[in-house]
Amino acid sequence: MTKDASRVITYASVRKQCARHKYYGSTEFEDFLGSLDGNHGRALNILAANARTCENFSFCDDDRQYILEFMMLQRSRVPRAANKIAKINRQMTLTFLREILATSTTIPRRLELLAAIDNDTIIYDQDPLESIMLSMKVSLPNSQLLSDLSWAVIRNHTQLPFIFGDSPAVLYNQYLHQHHEQTGTIGYMCPGLMVLLPIGADLTLLLYDDAAYSVSSSSSVVDVVDNPIVSRLNVLQILSSVQNVYFGNQNDGEYVRELINAHRSSFRDDFTVVRIAPPGAFSVDGMPSENEILHTFEQQLPIRLNLPFLNVNPTPQINEIPTCRNEQLANSISTPDAHSHDGSLSAEQFLEEALPKIHLPNA
Repeated sequence: MTKDASRVITYASVRKQCARHKYYGSTEFEDFLGSLDGNHGRALNILAANARTCENFSFCDDDRQYILEFMMLQRSRVPRAANKIAKINRQMTLTFLREILATSTTIPRRLELLAAIDNDTIIYDQDPLESIMLSMKVSLPNSQLLSDLSWAVIRNHTQLPFIFGDSPAVLYNQYLHQHHEQTGTIGYMCPGLMVLLPIGADLTLLLYDDAAYSVSSSSSVVDVVDNPIVSRLNVLQILSSVQNVYFGNQNDGEYVRELINAHRSSFRDDFTVVRIAPPGAFSVDGMPSENEILHTFEQQLPIRLNLPFLNVNPTPQINEIPTCRNEQLANSISTPDAHSHDGSLSAEQFLEEALPKIHLPNA
């Protein structure tokens, strides 16, 4: 179903959704993703079969890692991820460019460029595919940052289906939700992080920080019999998606349409916040920062989930929030930074790369 007009498209081929022949250009990269998809599909099938027939489930470390990779790829290879990367790269590029323009007097149209940056009217061309590729590059090693989270499967016994959107791996944080407008609360190492992913009309996988939550079940499977709980989880999918949501039975179309229309006022194209903190606003190695710091984070979806089977610890004050859920894990993993420029890049090299993508408004 499309989000904009709540239009049901029947008999849509699953294999043609979010896909295009040689979308990523490189045959080698396409083959690499194909090999991952095979491992991911097998691990998910094992998980789904166990969750439907057992009260507890377990599988080998490889399969667990494959599912984490799958979740991260589903979050990173979608238009919302590309938009996030593009917004952050734009702000970082313009910040660096402004610093260079402030001291260099030889760059053509320097004052016009400075004015356009200050007015936020400058145009910065970016290739969406390049942004998605960069997002995916970071996501695979980052999947290890979720390895300390506990797992549960929510088993749906209602007549309503779990639906999924075009951005199905949802990060959420009920523990710190009241602080989400002030700071990042859904970073991969944030305390209280939750990750939710539908893996069937009757199953949703939940990863959670067991230092912030406990599940009121003696097993790794949580049975749900109340329609409102299923609908709350479905609203996450609707709000996270960009264009479409999917379900298997066309008889559920009216239910999904009503859910979309009920939350239409909360739709947003972008949840990424980019702020420039003045010198001294942050501490670096225990000392006030000497320079401006670009602070980026993603706000949470505008819904309070409140799952009755999930017990939540009291929310700390914002000045008491730990900066990292698991410092030992964070320090043990080296991941590429998608948003930083190589420190060895000279001003001349930076301008050579950036200026062809920069355009003045109405130019």
